[in-house]
Amino acid sequence: MTVYAYVITVQFELRSTLAGPAASQLTVSSNGTITPAPGQTRSDVFRQLFADVTAGRPGEVNPVPLFFSLEPEQLAAFGTELI
Repeated sequence: MTVYAYVITVQFELRSTLAGPAASQLTVSSNGTITPAPGQTRSDVFRQLFADVTAGRPGEVNPVPLFFSLEPEQLAAFGTELI
């Protein structure tokens, strides 16, 4: 099974400032590695990671993904190509 490295960045509005004239925002990034289950798609992995990043944040609302990267963790050996 292939291991993938990921980076996901999500921006939230802070609930306490929604009624105010200038909403405050919070940006959160997460990175690591993941081994997708057989048959799992890139979209499935994105939804899983997005759910993980946004879970348990009651004071932060309206999450918006700003960046997502999912790449094979293993680099090609020098002089070879990734397939």
